Amino acid sequence: MRFLSFHCDYFRYITTKRSRSKVFEELTEKNKEGALENAIVFFISVEKQDETDNQILQKCILE
Repeated sequence: MRFLSFHCDYFRYITTKRSRSKVFEELTEKNKEGALENAIVFFISVEKQDETDNQILQKCILE
């Protein structure tokens, strides 16, 4: 797993398709798009072997 983080004054997102991963929440109309101010944004790359451990993200970030 790898991640990249940014502190942003403003961040807007629009989800265009559902992820193949089972780690992430279901895509709904409510969480399909949004905007944040003064946020920390993480871009995360999850590999196949990471899907078996649901706590891997917490472990990786805390280290």
